[in-house]
Amino acid sequence: MMNKCFLWAITRALNPKIIHPERIDKLLKMQSEQFDMTGIDYPVSLKAIDIFKKQNPDISVYVFCFDKNEIDIHRRSEYESNNKVITLLLISDEEKQHYCIIQNMSRLLSSQTSNKKVKHHCCLNCLNCFFSKDH
Repeated sequence: MMNKCFLWAITRALNPKIIHPERIDKLLKMQSEQFDMTGIDYPVSLKAIDIFKKQNPDISVYVFCFDKNEIDIHRRSEYESNNKVITLLLISDEEKQHYCIIQNMSRLLSSQTSNKKVKHHCCLNCLNCFFSKDH
């Protein structure tokens, strides 16, 4: 169960739970079996996410990280309109890494995009934020 935070984050993103979403329970483990993780070692590296994408083509995974106190793109995914899009935050130091679900990109980026407390629509490829989806 150690180091499987990528699998748990992907599974929870596609199967949200309101009460105690952080818990790894029997249902989450069962739901995680839908993914093909063949040949992917834990902890999951960024290169291994490419393997995951090939084996699970209906999911697009974007990975972001902190770089000099700002959110930066760590891994982009090819946009496919039918895909389920999952945004993850990679928290790492020299020895450890941990993936977390980004549930609200606008809130995460708000401090570096604007002083206004309004919802933004953020482009996952360039991190530009807009006040409407039409841009």
